[in-house]
Amino acid sequence: MAEKKVDLKTMTRKEKKDYIWYYYKSHMMMGLFAVVLVGSLIYDVMTKDKIIFSLTLFGEAESGVQIEEIQQDLTQLVAPEATKKEKVLVQFYGLNEVETSFDEMTDLYQQKMISQIAAQELDLVIMGESDFGFYAEEKMFEALNEISGIDWNLVEETQLIKDEQTDLVYGIKMAGSQLLNRINYDTNGKVLALINNSLNKEMAVDVINQLLSE
Repeated sequence: MAEKKVDLKTMTRKEKKDYIWYYYKSHMMMGLFAVVLVGSLIYDVMTKDKIIFSLTLFGEAESGVQIEEIQQDLTQLVAPEATKKEKVLVQFYGLNEVETSFDEMTDLYQQKMISQIAAQELDLVIMGESDFGFYAEEKMFEALNEISGIDWNLVEETQLIKDEQTDLVYGIKMAGSQLLNRINYDTNGKVLALINNSLNKEMAVDVINQLLSE
């Protein structure tokens, strides 16, 4: 049955408004949603910081103010000419003992980590020794003594975690790092490593030396 034609000319202003709203509200809502979405995307692009390097810590820290200060200090260290939108990111993964943890949050952080590695967004990571061993078996880390620039005079031999067969260094024990203590991050039993597909290995060297010197 054909839809009955409506003569808007004979309607009152209120009737016209009600009619248009009834028949076109879905289109209006979709249009409004599209405008809001596009506006949100433009805002994100305009305001989002550009991450030039990342330091990812397994566990938690207590001082948000100090974290921001460390991000600023590390940004100045690796990129003295950085713009206001360029920054080093210090982020935290609520992960611990990943090999034996089966809770939902562990899965979510694992998925985030995998996606960030795939996108080459992870550089230096600091995690517990058991987690380091788990990921080392997955060939996730770069051999640190094959990268030039690290000041090995800042490291004790007992801090090095090596491959027993090749003698390559894949991790450095970080207990006692003063820089990390500034954010109340527990460094006991923690190991520093470099993700092997990092695009920022030169910056990583600067950050490693800074972490070891404090």
